[in-house]
Amino acid sequence: MRPSLSGVSGLCTLSLFVLCMFGRLTAIWGKVKSEKEFVEAKQYLIRSITALDRLAWFLEHHYEQGNLDLFIGTRIAEGQLASLLKRIDEDKKSVDIPLSEDLHHRLRILRERLDFITNRGTEIVEKNEPDYFQRIGGVLRKGLWEIDYAALKTLNKSLIIHVQETEKLKESQSDDCINQILGSTQNGGCTIPSNCWNIMTMPGLYGYSLTHQMFLLEISAKAGCGNELRRRAAASGETLTDIANRICANVYGQAKEIAANGYPLSKHDIFIEQIALCGILGYGNFFKSAWLDHILKWQQAEGCYGMGEPVKKSISSSSADALPPSSKWTQHGLRLKRQEKRMQDNCSAHRTAVAAAALGAYIKFLVLFASGSI
Repeated sequence: MRPSLSGVSGLCTLSLFVLCMFGRLTAIWGKVKSEKEFVEAKQYLIRSITALDRLAWFLEHHYEQGNLDLFIGTRIAEGQLASLLKRIDEDKKSVDIPLSEDLHHRLRILRERLDFITNRGTEIVEKNEPDYFQRIGGVLRKGLWEIDYAALKTLNKSLIIHVQETEKLKESQSDDCINQILGSTQNGGCTIPSNCWNIMTMPGLYGYSLTHQMFLLEISAKAGCGNELRRRAAASGETLTDIANRICANVYGQAKEIAANGYPLSKHDIFIEQIALCGILGYGNFFKSAWLDHILKWQQAEGCYGMGEPVKKSISSSSADALPPSSKWTQHGLRLKRQEKRMQDNCSAHRTAVAAAALGAYIKFLVLFASGSI
């Protein structure tokens, strides 16, 4: 049972929301917070909500230019806000969460907007990318990304290993596994092919190959394959938590290297993806103010996340045409992702997707942490 917090007002305006929340956190932990810390915490939550709001505004006007990968990001963000709002509603039954009606309403509206964008995007992708949608469109299912955590997790940094900076998996491999796993759950069962289990658990991966391991595990667990995952993990002498801890520890190690190297432009996309996919599981190591500062700074004035300098002058910055899968054009030496798509105002569909997911994870963390719920 939580301590009585009657000394802190439960009514907060949006601008004072985090001040009130951290006042309540102080009552729980008995720690003194400086006024500067209060102000900074308030600003981070407001800035994160505003950034996701601006991103949603951009997509409301340009969602017809998006691809399936873009709407995976908006569905993850929607799922994070949905799970947060459910948590708040449940907690209100037993404790007075200091959440203002204005902020509660704003979060609900933002979730609804992300749901609208994803639903409209799903219709467009099903029409424009029928084969791709047939294979992995199930990842856009509402509720799939309502991943919650009861408490923050701390990574064991001794699990981090240094590996060669080489991608070992193809995106098509993880797509094939998503197709097979989701297809096997349609009648209430679950089959995880051995090659897919090997992809999920093989050690020594880097970059997108590593984050796609986590992506596959998260999809499989939420799609109804929890028992099969646990059975396979036990057969390997591990638990599912052990596997997730190992993957995210290495994701964290690679993210730290990107930060230590000054956040090169060519690493922005993978860096945000790393924070998103492990952050939604509640690994507190990923919720750093300095990392959030950079994600917020990289947002374009239009609300999206850009592709950097145009690759070729012959490509219009406002072109909505997908770059060909075999394209060798690069951004500062980095080959573009297979499912990347250039949108209005030189915006990147994939980078905007992972930013939406990461911002949703940060908003959920800030609210739960400040309320003492985790």
